[in-house]
Amino acid sequence: MVVADTAVESGMNPEYVADCILEAVCARDSEVLIGPMLYRVTIYLRNFLPNVYFSVMRRRAFRESVMYNKTS
Repeated sequence: MVVADTAVESGMNPEYVADCILEAVCARDSEVLIGPMLYRVTIYLRNFLPNVYFSVMRRRAFRESVMYNKTS
């Protein structure tokens, strides 16, 4: 018996992903982004506004390190 963890159970529908891939192959796309809107926006932000992206990531990493040090 195979038991899926919560990350797998909350993932995307395999049929939806297969449809997206099939559409991309038929359209001869070189790349396809399949994921929640936040992840797609992040990729576009990094490509078109890298300074903003890295500033946000630096601030996020700092906040997480501060929170980690408080709990340790």
